[in-house]
Amino acid sequence: MSPVARDSGVRVGVMALEDSCRVDFAALRAERRAKVLSGMDVSGLDALILGGAGNVHYVCGARLLGRAGVLPFAPVCVVVRSTGRVHLLSTWDEGVPPEIEREDLYPLSWNPANLMASVASIPGLREARRIGTDGLTASSGAMIASLAPSAELVDGGAVLEACRRVKTDAEITCLVVARRFRSQH
Repeated sequence: MSPVARDSGVRVGVMALEDSCRVDFAALRAERRAKVLSGMDVSGLDALILGGAGNVHYVCGARLLGRAGVLPFAPVCVVVRSTGRVHLLSTWDEGVPPEIEREDLYPLSWNPANLMASVASIPGLREARRIGTDGLTASSGAMIASLAPSAELVDGGAVLEACRRVKTDAEITCLVVARRFRSQH
């Protein structure tokens, strides 16, 4: 149930939700980051390397480029518990929330070695002892293992599932609006 009462006869779209004051999206992103960092702490993860679009959006709120089809795993988002920072694969800041600063962006490269060199420069990643990820290919697994040679590479999906399972009031409002919008179309 939405935390704010509203007239059920009013047509509400998803964009209206993002532009109105019913949900503070900066606070929503902060709550989600806090849940993820807490989940990492409980699970003993020092870093989380994500490639799944849904997981990346959940952790940082960035709007990713639309893409069709299946793509190989790439480290699109890196969360480092010791710094509390979220790092994002992006060459510009369009669609990137303001709490992710430019120095937290790393560039896209078609050369996997160059991409991994950029990821390796993320503060705190090389010192990680336990790294979780939401997907891998054989080559990306080997490259990630080379970033922190003494780290254990584990499935980070369970941490994200646990974080995403319990909804905040703002997330419930978003779900209610999305459902209402869908039922009207």
